[in-house]
Amino acid sequence: MKKIACFILLGFTFLSCQNNELVLETSVGDTNQVTIIIEDALWGGEVGDSLRKKLTTSVEGLPQEEPLFSLVQHIDRSGDDDFCKNRNIIIVEKSTEKFFEVRNNDFALNQNVIYLSGRNIPEILDQIEQKSDSVINIIADFEIRETQQKIALSPLDTQNIQSKLGVTLNIPHEFEYVAEDKKFVWLKKENQNGSSNLLIYQIPYFEYESQSENIRRIIKVRDSVGECYVQSQEDKKHAYMITERAYTPYFTTTTLADKKAFQTKGTWELKGIFMSGPFLNYAISDKENNRILVLEGFVYAPSSSKRNMIHELEAIIKSVKID
Repeated sequence: MKKIACFILLGFTFLSCQNNELVLETSVGDTNQVTIIIEDALWGGEVGDSLRKKLTTSVEGLPQEEPLFSLVQHIDRSGDDDFCKNRNIIIVEKSTEKFFEVRNNDFALNQNVIYLSGRNIPEILDQIEQKSDSVINIIADFEIRETQQKIALSPLDTQNIQSKLGVTLNIPHEFEYVAEDKKFVWLKKENQNGSSNLLIYQIPYFEYESQSENIRRIIKVRDSVGECYVQSQEDKKHAYMITERAYTPYFTTTTLADKKAFQTKGTWELKGIFMSGPFLNYAISDKENNRILVLEGFVYAPSSSKRNMIHELEAIIKSVKID
C-alpha cells in the first residue's frame, strides 16, 4: 500500500534528527488545497474524473462557481518529495486489497493523509463513491481548525463584543469596528480585492417551525438589519443590503456552540446599487438567554475569488462560545 517513494524515504526533506529522535516539520499548503498522489494513468481516466467531480464540486452560496478544493496532482517520483509536507494528502493507488484509512501527522505535523486503494479500477471507483462525503467533511473541518489556529496567533480584542452580547469569538486583528449598538456589532476587514464583514446581533427567541417559515423569518430579519445598518453612504434611505431574490438560499440545521442553529447561505445585494456578494448566516437557538443569536459573514469582492474569504468568516463564526 505505502510504496510511494517519498513515504519510504522519510528522512530526505521533512525529517531532522535531534538526540537520535526523528522530528517532523510542520505541514504547509494553501487554504483548501488538496494534494492527490496518483499515477498519471489513473488520474487521466475514470478514477481522476471521479475524484475531480467529488472534490471540486461548487461551493454552495457563492455567486460564481468556485471549487470546494483546489487539487494538485503528483505521481510516485523518487527524489521529488517536498509535496509530502502538504497539509492535506490523498493517496490513491491499485493494491492487493481494498483499503481506506485516515491518518494524521504521517509525514508532517498538523497533516491529514488519506489512503484509498482497490484491487482494480471498479473497486477504486466504488471507494471514492462510498467515502467521498466523509473525505470532504474531514478535510473541510480540518481546514476550519487550521484557519482558527492561525487567527489565534494574532486575535482582535473582543471584550466589547463579550460585554454587549455575552459571546467570545476568535477574530483576526485586521478586522475593525464599523458600527455598534446596544445588541449589535459590525466589523470589517478591508483588503486589495474588497472586504470581509462580520455582523453579530440578537433577536427575541422563537420556537422552531416549518423549514419554509424559518427561512422566511431569517430572511426578513437579515433584510431589516441590512436596512438599519448596512447602507450606502450616498443614499442611506434607498440603498441598503437585502437578500438577493433571484437565488434561493441554501438552508440547513446544524449545531453551533453546543446549541441547535439554522445555517443559511445565499447572495446579498445593495438595493438600488449594482453591488452584491455571498453571505453565510447562523441563527443560534439560545433558549437559556431567551434569544436567537445571529452571526453573519458577508463578502464584497467583485472581481476575485470569494471561497477563502467566506471560509475565514466561517472559521470565525464557528469559534463562538456563549457565556
